[in-house]
Formats: sequence, C-alpha cells, structure tokens
Amino acid sequence: KAGFEAFNCRAHAKTKIASGKSSADIVMTMDAIELQQTLPRAEEIILLTTDSDFVPVVNRLQGSALRVVTAGKETDPTYELYSAHADAVIHIGALKAAFDYERSPRKWYKLRSDPPAVAPLRLVAERRSALMGKVREAVRAERANGTPLPEQQIALAADIVMQLGSRMPDQPLPRNKVIRALEAMEGFQTRYQNRVKPWLGCKNFNAMMKRLSEHNPDIELTPLADHSLRIVCRVRQRGP
Repeated sequence: KAGFEAFNCRAHAKTKIASGKSSADIVMTMDAIELQQTLPRAEEIILLTTDSDFVPVVNRLQGSALRVVTAGKETDPTYELYSAHADAVIHIGALKAAFDYERSPRKWYKLRSDPPAVAPLRLVAERRSALMGKVREAVRAERANGTPLPEQQIALAADIVMQLGSRMPDQPLPRNKVIRALEAMEGFQTRYQNRVKPWLGCKNFNAMMKRLSEHNPDIELTPLADHSLRIVCRVRQRGP
C-alpha cells in the first residue's frame, strides 16, 4: 500500500461553481482540521493546492507536530512562500510529468528500468532563499571576528531560529520546522555520524534550544507537560 489515504474535498456551492468559483478552499481547511483532530496517528497531511491563503492552515497543522506538504510552481511566488513554511513542496511540473511516466516492460534477462531521477529543485530554491542569504552573511561575520567554531555554530543557529521566528512572531515554532531550518547549516545533524556530535554538541534538541535561548533571550522557551518545548521568538520593534 502507498502508506497514505486520499480525501477528496466536497465543494457543494453550486451557485458559485456556475460563476467559476467554489468553496473548495473552505472545505479543504475544514477537512484538514477535522483530520488533525480525528486521526491522532496521522504523521503527514498533503494539501495539494497552490493557493497562498493556506499558509495559516499549514502553520496550524504543524502546531500539532504534523508534517505538512503543499504544492507549488517554481515560476510562481507561492513556491518560495511555501518553501519557507511547509515541510516539503511538491513541484507541480514534476507531478504532471509523473503521470506520463511508464516503466518499461520487464524482460527475462533484465530487470525493469529504474524510475527517472528528479532534480533536487527544492534544495536549490532553499540555497537561494533570503533566509539562507542572511545565514551566509552571519557565517562570514562570525569567522571574520575570530569566534571559536562551537560558539560560531550556536550564534549562527540562534540567528537562524530568530530569522525563522520573524516570519511568525510571538507564535509557537514547530519543532520540525526549527530542525529543518537548522539542517541548512554546516555541522548540524540530529544523529552521531562522521565523528560529529548531534545537536551542535548538546545532549538533545531541548538542551540545544536552551543553549540558543541563553545566547539570545528573545528565543523564549516554555517546558510543556509532555517534556517538549514551546518555542516563541519575540521580535522587538526597532527604535526610530
């Protein structure tokens, strides 16, 4: 089995459909929230839409530790927008191309051909994002100041979290979104490998976030009953 189940949105606004509109966006929102509340074992929700109005829905679903996937066109501003908020973005062009793909018939002397490799367009887009541009500037500044590498990493990680939090100030940041943003920096990993300690040398995610909060108190942490952390970035108004 594919490992996921498809739900069709049910738009019944016939008067709007006649004029070229429907209530699909509202119905998709209600369906997504309903699935969040009725399927406690769900790990991921895919919103197959390029409508930028769904960004608040994405943030709300991520608040319950759900992985949220959306769709977008690279030539459309919504792709970059969803790349900053969703956990993954489906490329509409690649999705359409997938429907045209047919695996070659299997021959007695040869296995069927492998599926075509899809170029890592998302990684390219993330490297070109405004957030990563600021990250690279911060790295250059820390190196120029001669700051020791461990302190550089903590300072850089705190800056990344604050840049991420500036997009949704005073709102909880989902754990998976923080991890995904930090994965763009060199030296960050969640498992011990290649003789490099995970979590920037800290014991776990919570310990790392406490280090970041000590470096930048605007990263506020609140321990929750399930031993997780509520992460909120306080974006202060700059003076005139």
